[in-house]
Amino acid sequence: AMQPATASVPAGETIQVVCTFAPATLGTHRGVAAITYDTGERVALALSGAAEDVSVRLEKSSLRLESTFVGLTSQRTVKLQNRSNIMVKYCWKASATDDEERHWRMRQSQELWSESMTSGDATDELSRLLAGDADARTHMALLDRSFRNKQHSMDNATNAYDDDVFRIEPSSGELWPNSEIEINVIFSPKSAIDYSR
Repeated sequence: AMQPATASVPAGETIQVVCTFAPATLGTHRGVAAITYDTGERVALALSGAAEDVSVRLEKSSLRLESTFVGLTSQRTVKLQNRSNIMVKYCWKASATDDEERHWRMRQSQELWSESMTSGDATDELSRLLAGDADARTHMALLDRSFRNKQHSMDNATNAYDDDVFRIEPSSGELWPNSEIEINVIFSPKSAIDYSR
């Protein structure tokens, strides 16, 4: 992504443009950024970057928490280790892979679309019936805004890990190079059954 995407630069002046490189896969990536001047002239800028694997891992691949009574908690700690030379941002997610994340986003988008279409039909009918009622128009505008806000929230959602029985703290953060952080996993059973995630 290029920031700013558009700009006006007075004659004799310069502007700094930031190009963000955020690859989803390992390896060398190449691309082209096109700059179009208001005269119609177009200039291409070759871009390239390399994505390397980062040595970040959990101390353990599984964790068994001690049994506890309903209403009480059991807690264990596991270490998240960064053995690379770069700072790493982390966030616990409900999806294990990028594909699962994409499918989750598609489902959320479809559900919101279905909800807005169902409500939209009723909203259109109500608008026709109450066309002269200022309070009704205000209410309709609020409903429309509500759906737009939900869409914006969904677009920016991270599918962060959220569970009412198991809690992970901290749920996100930054891990400095060649360091580790203790992650707390807290078990708060709601019923007297075996839980597994």
